[in-house]
Amino acid sequence: MTWMRRHLRGLLALAEEELVERSVIVCREERPRIELGIEVWPLEFILAALWEGRL
Repeated sequence: MTWMRRHLRGLLALAEEELVERSVIVCREERPRIELGIEVWPLEFILAALWEGRL
């Protein structure tokens, strides 16, 4: 499943209330990027970062 901007509403609300330090969406994108202040991570990138201890 790919994400849509409407999927960001909850994360944006949490960030606005300063209830989270970092907002991340994991999806089937081809490359990482930042959308409206939320990090968009391809599944392969986040798994590699976890495996290497970067997260």
